[in-house]
Amino acid sequence: MMKNLIEPAIWTKETTIEWVDGRLDALVANYGKNGEPQRISFRALCSNWVWAKRSDVYTHYLHRYPAKLLPYIPIFFLSSSLTGNGSILDPFAGTGTVAVEAITHFTNPKDCKLVEINPLARLISAAKTTPIDPSILEKKSLELFSIIEKNRLSNLQIPDFPAIDFWFRKDAQKGLSTIRTAIELLNADFQVKDFFWVCFSSIIRDMSRADPKVSPPVLLSASKFAGKQKEYIQTWVNKKNRYKANVLFSNAVKKNIARMKRLWDACQLSNRQSTIIGHDARNLTKSPYLGKGMLDLSSETKLRQNSIGMVITSPPYINAQKYTRATKFELWWLGLLEPNSKALVDYDKNLVGTERILYDEYNEVQTVNNQTADTFIAKIYETDPHKAAVVSKYFKDMRVSLKEIKRVLQPGGYCALVVGNNIVFKQSIPNNQILAEIAQDEGLTLNLMLVDEIRSRGLITKRHESAGIIADEWVLLLQKPMM
Repeated sequence: MMKNLIEPAIWTKETTIEWVDGRLDALVANYGKNGEPQRISFRALCSNWVWAKRSDVYTHYLHRYPAKLLPYIPIFFLSSSLTGNGSILDPFAGTGTVAVEAITHFTNPKDCKLVEINPLARLISAAKTTPIDPSILEKKSLELFSIIEKNRLSNLQIPDFPAIDFWFRKDAQKGLSTIRTAIELLNADFQVKDFFWVCFSSIIRDMSRADPKVSPPVLLSASKFAGKQKEYIQTWVNKKNRYKANVLFSNAVKKNIARMKRLWDACQLSNRQSTIIGHDARNLTKSPYLGKGMLDLSSETKLRQNSIGMVITSPPYINAQKYTRATKFELWWLGLLEPNSKALVDYDKNLVGTERILYDEYNEVQTVNNQTADTFIAKIYETDPHKAAVVSKYFKDMRVSLKEIKRVLQPGGYCALVVGNNIVFKQSIPNNQILAEIAQDEGLTLNLMLVDEIRSRGLITKRHESAGIIADEWVLLLQKPMM
């Protein structure tokens, strides 16, 4: 084992897997001895691999999104022998961080299947993980800009969603509508259009009056500040008021074509692909992807049992990230949801971790058949029955999701589950412990628990009191027993 812990002179597929397996063996052995979570830094573990340096690489920065997974986590596990012989699955895919790393991995590239409930995230994932010849994008971008110029003064269909005039200046509405119409008119296959839809979506927040540094929309206003900070914010507000949609869009297209070139080059070498297959981790199915984040649910089939080599995923937090509020402008501008509050609420009700709980679900304590979770739920219920129901539904949903993960994993297959602990109504919920216990209840084996300090990864640094600050990221290494 100690030999495997010595860094090799040359990093090849074989030496990388041997070294990572050695590190994992040592961590598993230490965890088995004392049962204490092993504190590590995934960033430091991968720091000596030149190919693993992560900033604006491949298509990771194609579009901003809250609470993205740290790329070093999938990089580390993909560099091991735990990946098995089948595809990688990410049932809480977000915007495809796991998939980008899987199909571009330098020593052990893998095909990847993605499941994600947010149609905007599905769209971004599809664009980020579908390599397109940059020369085709260059050609189609010229056609698109020509359509934009011709349609600038045409009758525009501006979406009528709540408070659009408050959040978007009139010229911003016209500029965004012009681009949206042009993409719809562009003669191109849906993969190319997905790329341009993501470029369009990426400028929507900048064209709004919302603070770009706060995830759920908050008005960017200098009146909240004083002194030099007030001057700085006012300068920023004035700058945003001068933004032109066509200029921002053109810049986004140029930058993203450069990013796509890096993905294209890497995937020509790896010959691996990523596929959007489903929309709900609680019911793992497979449907054809139609483009623009949409799936053909009329052709939906159950994802085959024992078909997945490894699961690497990061489920949402309880009550911590307002994913729906954070992406509502993009969902409405892209037409992925009906432009009204009811559609937003109905969509939000279906999310794992939702706060949209009916009264009937909290008129009495809702237990989840886990002693640790039920103790916290009972305490929270004494003060806030609704919040208790939020916690209860989260763990019920996660139990179903873990059961599905076990179903589709190959016998002996592994799941790296990345979770965060957060505060719900002044109660610090040990999600890592509870999910580990639930996973074991469902027949998965807990081989290892890791903890890594969170550095800023697009999380909101200040949230309401009931959510708290998430300081660490926990990784549960689970295994399906051999049959």
